[in-house]
Amino acid sequence: SVNLRSGSAEILASQQHGLNAPMDIEIDPAAGRLLVANSGTNAVLELSLEGAVLGSIDCGFAPGRIRALRQQRVFSISSRDDESFWLLSTSGLRSRLTYLPVVD
Repeated sequence: SVNLRSGSAEILASQQHGLNAPMDIEIDPAAGRLLVANSGTNAVLELSLEGAVLGSIDCGFAPGRIRALRQQRVFSISSRDDESFWLLSTSGLRSRLTYLPVVD
């Protein structure tokens, strides 16, 4: 993160926190957390805004992109190869990942 007043950068997470080939990041302001598409571990890493690891959601694929949708606390996740598409809901007690099949 960057402190806008001082312009200094602060590292929120590193390999010690489980980061491994992060591809994308999205903020979940309603929950006060960051979601990291962590392709090296085939998971979405959940971090507090202070950098504490809150959890890791196993995807079973290497996530490449994560985007907030219009509905609060729902995010789209696509694989690095764009072959699969998932929805992540962070609104319950536990985050839930749901597969959406691609129809030709």
